Amino acid sequence: MKILFVHHSTFSANSMNHIGPFAAELKRQGHEVAIALPELDPSFRFFPYPQVPAFSYEDILENPNRFEGEPHQIVHAWTPREIVRQFCEKLWQKVDARLIIHLEDDESAILERTQMRPGEEAHRTDPLQGPMFLEVADAITVIVENLSKFAPEGKPAHHLFPGFEAGPALKNTEPILNKSTFGIPDEFKVITYPGAASGANAEDLIDLFKAIHLLNEHGTPCLLIKTGFPDPGIRNALPKGADSWIRDIGFLPRENMWRLIELADIVVQPGRINDYNQSRLPSKLPDFLCLGKPVVTSAANLGQQLIDGEQALLLNSSTAEEIAGRCQELFSNRE
Repeated sequence: MKILFVHHSTFSANSMNHIGPFAAELKRQGHEVAIALPELDPSFRFFPYPQVPAFSYEDILENPNRFEGEPHQIVHAWTPREIVRQFCEKLWQKVDARLIIHLEDDESAILERTQMRPGEEAHRTDPLQGPMFLEVADAITVIVENLSKFAPEGKPAHHLFPGFEAGPALKNTEPILNKSTFGIPDEFKVITYPGAASGANAEDLIDLFKAIHLLNEHGTPCLLIKTGFPDPGIRNALPKGADSWIRDIGFLPRENMWRLIELADIVVQPGRINDYNQSRLPSKLPDFLCLGKPVVTSAANLGQQLIDGEQALLLNSSTAEEIAGRCQELFSNRE
């Protein structure tokens, strides 16, 4: 089978943590696979699957016969966002292929929770064009079962769990990170959050940041190390002094991110139970679970399939107080 994955963003975007392993496994099984991206940005050097060819949208449109001189048979479009839809419409004029669309989020919930900046329209799902795009698909895949409700009636929908390829993580050649790497005193507990701030998760991150502050206020020295950069709007919503317990370390390649998770005493994925969190699967959760770290996570999305107290400690409200309490449970019970 000749399969073209269509990605909506850069190599460093979280969705590539899912597309990459799927494409590599399909190739290992003997299928011909390629990935199309808006452009081949500099973060391509961090893509850990060199066996999977990647092309820009422009390259594919100029020459869609990328598979031993033939075109693809299946397009797996990663989300119905405008940038993907517009590319697929241009591609239809050149190649007749089956179309599968993958849903990662409740796009309407994202529109409601975030203010769109100028120029971001292409990276959102249009309220009119998005549903029409789904109607012309041959099938739908969803990252969580809750998203199946957006599949048009009668359209096949498959629950596609994100995979985790343990081999590269176990053979990681990146240097091990420890507290001394970041100048952290031994008595401090460490929580890591490999993720950046966005308008959609702002409320959840504020809860996490406040929880770290509460732990310190109540006598548990604790630091949060997070990737990405500070968001002034979020930081301004924190109590005085809360910002001092947060370390922002910018972008990390995937192998370094695994090292950051390994450094943690525990890992936390906050998330109030709402339309946005019920219809997504935070990309870091499979990493947290497969790397064997103690996990505190929301009872939404993947949390609905985890056993509280055995596979994770679940958050029912995900307030700062509940997050701090569940973290303290783990800090107080090393076993």
